[in-house]
Amino acid sequence: MSPPEASWHINEFPMHKNTHTIYRLRVHLPNRQIVVFRLGYEHEAMERNEVTRLTGWFALNRIDPDARQYLYS
Repeated sequence: MSPPEASWHINEFPMHKNTHTIYRLRVHLPNRQIVVFRLGYEHEAMERNEVTRLTGWFALNRIDPDARQYLYS
């Protein structure tokens, strides 16, 4: 530990700046979401029909009027 770093610790100054948590929000066209599959299992991957964060947000807004006040984030 260097003397400047020790001084910062003694005086209890913040060593790192914490900011907001960032989430990458994927946006895709209807039925154009990314599909990951293993070789030989392409058909099963297409039939899985996984819910993405975006399609889940739309589904929640379709059934819950109170959820419509929130933005997609």
